[in-house]
Amino acid sequence: DAFPFEVYDRKKRLYTVEERMSRAVLKIPFADQEFARVAIRTEREALERPAHPNVVRLLQVIPIDIGNGETTDGLVLERLLLSPGEMLCTGPFEKRTGCDTATAVEMVANLLKALNTIHFHKRIYLCDIKPMNVMLRSSSEAPDGDPADPRMEYVKRLANGEFQWAFIDLGIAVPREAINTTTSNFIGSTEYSPPESVLDHYLASNRDVYSLAATFGVWFMLNRTKTG
Repeated sequence: DAFPFEVYDRKKRLYTVEERMSRAVLKIPFADQEFARVAIRTEREALERPAHPNVVRLLQVIPIDIGNGETTDGLVLERLLLSPGEMLCTGPFEKRTGCDTATAVEMVANLLKALNTIHFHKRIYLCDIKPMNVMLRSSSEAPDGDPADPRMEYVKRLANGEFQWAFIDLGIAVPREAINTTTSNFIGSTEYSPPESVLDHYLASNRDVYSLAATFGVWFMLNRTKTG
């Protein structure tokens, strides 16, 4: 079924069912997993804070019937493009992409700037940055800015800002006020979290930066399944 929301193009023409579904995804929790429903509520609250260009856009919230007279939130999110991980994670560094060190540093700098503004303007820490949670939005006039270009061209477009970075999966995001505190349980992905978070459940202010650095390590230098 089509999602019950309206999306218009520049000419104010209502998109067809197929066009709507090509531009959005519906995220719902498993009905029998309470922690998943909590994560969906957390993500909704995080996305309903002031919008940010480097965070996935929440288009609509719709109730999902999970039986026994209960409902949970269904989040209609914009459909994004795959992260550069698949393009950047094959072969030795220079042969993977034709990406030189200066370009890689530029990508890191751009993502750190985006992360900094999320922390200070959206006032949240994401706490679950990893390769699969960093995606792209096309900022060009091309319909989808398909990143399946030849590698050199793709990296050039990425470095030139033709794609906009977008973080997804805010189910364990925390408000900025919660940073530098200790939680009862570890939250996040152990392989992309700093040791103090894993061992002491401490939400350090460098948490997202560490996770982003580990993500780039996987993309550019390391094995996908181990971040060291």
